[in-house]
Amino acid sequence: LGRVQNPNFLYSDYRHVHYALPWLRPPREVYGITSIFNYDGAQANIDLVRHGDFGLRLTTGLAQSNTDYSRDGGETVDRLRATQMGYASLAWRASDWLIKLSYEQGNLFTNNARIDQAMLAIAQSDSLLAQQMALDGKDYRFMAFGVRYDTDDHLWLFEAAHRDLDAYFGRRSGVYTTYGHRLGVYMPYITLARTWTEVNSSNHPVAQQLYDSVKYSLTSLTLGISYEWSSRMTVKGEAQWLKPDAGSRWAYEKYSSSYNFAAPSEDILLSIGVSTVF
Repeated sequence: LGRVQNPNFLYSDYRHVHYALPWLRPPREVYGITSIFNYDGAQANIDLVRHGDFGLRLTTGLAQSNTDYSRDGGETVDRLRATQMGYASLAWRASDWLIKLSYEQGNLFTNNARIDQAMLAIAQSDSLLAQQMALDGKDYRFMAFGVRYDTDDHLWLFEAAHRDLDAYFGRRSGVYTTYGHRLGVYMPYITLARTWTEVNSSNHPVAQQLYDSVKYSLTSLTLGISYEWSSRMTVKGEAQWLKPDAGSRWAYEKYSSSYNFAAPSEDILLSIGVSTVF
């Protein structure tokens, strides 16, 4: 009972503990499909099978969540609220392997003054369209599947996720694969990731602006290296190449008035971080 973390991903338990992550940050193409990570409710972990290195665990629960977010670098803060959340995750472990399958559903609400103003403008000429687009008690469904193979020398990860929502947010999917090779205290790794969003189109100009604002379709390639500086400190560096599709936005970018969404440019993101454990 109480607050728990989103249990649907391979690294759900370690999302805030960067020392335990193989990357500098989880691939946003998959981990960014949902904005809900703090769950308030009841959760049960049931070991269906446990024998030596083999195990089958069911994680299930009921919850609600309130998440504050910003799309303008913190100038305005809005709230996403989820209610009647039910979820189940099945994790199979055998020696060096972990396979995880998750499903979640619930209702979403938002408190966002700009979206409310947009919906009022749409409703003046098309009330049915405004009801279809509004994020006000709409059902959502979320699915995730992940595989991890982790030995002393090799790390291979594959993860995919999909969110289905009957509102202007649309349907979004993502997938990535990571391979890392351990060389003593070093582990170079490579990640290839892809995300895409299915959104509707409309002749209503305000509705189309909303649809365009949530279109995230992008491919990225990341080259990284992790260095175990000591038993309590890890240094990680990454060089990430990002290529948005035509007409797509991306959450790493704060857009200038001259940004060309019709033909977005490729970006390079260089990052370095130090993770510690106490």
